[in-house]
Amino acid sequence: MAHNLSAKNPNITTQAILDGLKSGKSVGQTLQSLGLSEKEAKEAEASAKREAKQAEHDATRPRRPAASNSTAGTLCLERARCVSRPGRERHDLTMSPLAT
Repeated sequence: MAHNLSAKNPNITTQAILDGLKSGKSVGQTLQSLGLSEKEAKEAEASAKREAKQAEHDATRPRRPAASNSTAGTLCLERARCVSRPGRERHDLTMSPLAT
């Protein structure tokens, strides 16, 4: 939040926000005391909540293996059996060890 807002208002730093919260102010009150209007403070707080929610969502999503750029249309992992997409034949992929 501080990073996004500091370009417009150099008074808004991570430490300034933490100090405001430590003194008992809300995020909105802290941002207003650092020079934002009530509307700007509400928008910044809503934006931070959306970003935090998205980051939490991204962190809990299972990771999918990277897709191969193969023209056979396969999704592969190293040393794993590759299964073609529907309509394509199955095959085994043998990966050579990386050169050191």
